[in-house]
Amino acid sequence: MGINDAKHVFLLDCTLRDGGYINDWEFGNDTICSIINKLYMSKVEYIECGYLSEKRGKEQGSTQFKSFDAINGILPKEGSRNQKYAVMINYGEFDIDNISEATSESPIIRVCFHKKEKEAALEFSKRLLDKGYEVFLQPMASTNYSSDEFAALIVEVNRIHPTCFYIVDSFGTIEIDQFQELLISTDFLLDSGIMLGYHSHNNLQQAYGNAKYMVNAHLHHDIVIDASVYGMGRGAGNLNMELFASYLNQTHAKSYRIDAFLEIVDEYLKPIFADHFWGYSLPFYLSARCNCHPNYASYYSDKGTLTNKSMLQLLSSLPDDVKNSFSSQLAEQYYLEYQKNNIDDRSAVEQLRNAFGKRHILLLAPGKSLTKDSKEIHTFIRKYDPCIIAINSVIAGYPFEYLFCSNEKRAARLPAEYDGNLVLTSNISEWSSNAKTIRLNYSSYLIGNGLITDNPVLMFIKLLITIGIGDVYLAGFDGYSSLTADNYYDPSLAMGSSIESKLEKNRLIASAVHELSRHIQIHFITNSIYKWGEII
Repeated sequence: MGINDAKHVFLLDCTLRDGGYINDWEFGNDTICSIINKLYMSKVEYIECGYLSEKRGKEQGSTQFKSFDAINGILPKEGSRNQKYAVMINYGEFDIDNISEATSESPIIRVCFHKKEKEAALEFSKRLLDKGYEVFLQPMASTNYSSDEFAALIVEVNRIHPTCFYIVDSFGTIEIDQFQELLISTDFLLDSGIMLGYHSHNNLQQAYGNAKYMVNAHLHHDIVIDASVYGMGRGAGNLNMELFASYLNQTHAKSYRIDAFLEIVDEYLKPIFADHFWGYSLPFYLSARCNCHPNYASYYSDKGTLTNKSMLQLLSSLPDDVKNSFSSQLAEQYYLEYQKNNIDDRSAVEQLRNAFGKRHILLLAPGKSLTKDSKEIHTFIRKYDPCIIAINSVIAGYPFEYLFCSNEKRAARLPAEYDGNLVLTSNISEWSSNAKTIRLNYSSYLIGNGLITDNPVLMFIKLLITIGIGDVYLAGFDGYSSLTADNYYDPSLAMGSSIESKLEKNRLIASAVHELSRHIQIHFITNSIYKWGEII
């Protein structure tokens, strides 16, 4: 059988649904309608419009839809018989009793469910089928099932006979050999007449290769491959629609209009990409290595405190039931547990109390104002002769007496030849240099909110409060800009984090500064967005 003699191959576009993880599904009605119209022109067989959710859905502007009416409001009035629209329900987010009987205009419903929900999700799907809907079944993180468990699931699926059943690589972990084994066994066990689908994520850059293998494997079922334009999707993103559609045009006599996908990229996705990166990154690779929900990688990466080696250790240490679904509360709990290395630091605190005495204290954070406002900073230094503490970095051009570091990633960058006074928190390994090291207990100086729990400036201010210092002066504590180049006096210090994370850190840090100022006078000698208190 030649390559073009395989069963039918169809593409399902999930840009508006999986891509919504990037911009919180806030595309706006005009953009949603325009993208759907261009997808219609592309001739892709299935167009997924978004999620149907009574919990998170809206009536307008979002691809989290509150109702079927909200979906109908964005669909073209005229469609092609060769193209169908779909919507996904995360099991548990829509009451089956609130779903009316299907009509000829009703979308396909894709039911997504966790392993622990499979029995209830199958019953939910059966009721949808009884109401006349086409149903695609999506068992999330399919590799979390053993071979026997997945075979038993397929037996149950065959009994209700949905339109399509999927292999779902939720965390982007499936290598080609594992995929081949899973694909062949699923093809053998699945009843004829049920299509076989593949939904991928690209954490290990396997989506394209696995999809190519699937369409050329001479399977016994029609095939549905999920992809998104420009690979837009959570974490490392999804299979790129424009790439795979072009491949099918060349090898499977398809006639997808690639220009329609390119127009979507140019007109709608590039502006989103500029503000909200998606695609391959080491943290997402590490999350896949650990078979872990990618949001844990995002959470720990946004902290900017862990080396990649430590992040791998932390992700590996998460319990399996935690790895499968993300919880910011649990992410923070395990982060603090990983960082915790409690020590008795009473003698260290007393040593610093004696050293600081009644001197002015100047903290040098690594913001760009250290360069821009250096004249004003040096004028302050000459006038008051403060005790200067550099934060997390050797600050060139300033006569600092102490270097404080609470961040493993920053500590790894410190020059080995540094031989001054080094104040390290206990989460960082012993420093092998000529530095005179003072060790502080990490957990004693943490701040309440997870995203800024171990912000080093806030931690040191909390230390000063513990010592009994009444005033502190800050320079270089500028606040985060959405432009990475504007954040550090030394561009090499920049660490990747999302714009949303930076803005949220600004708000939380401002609030923390406001709270700490109840216990110590905080003076800014360079401009800072935190200067005037809380940011709303």
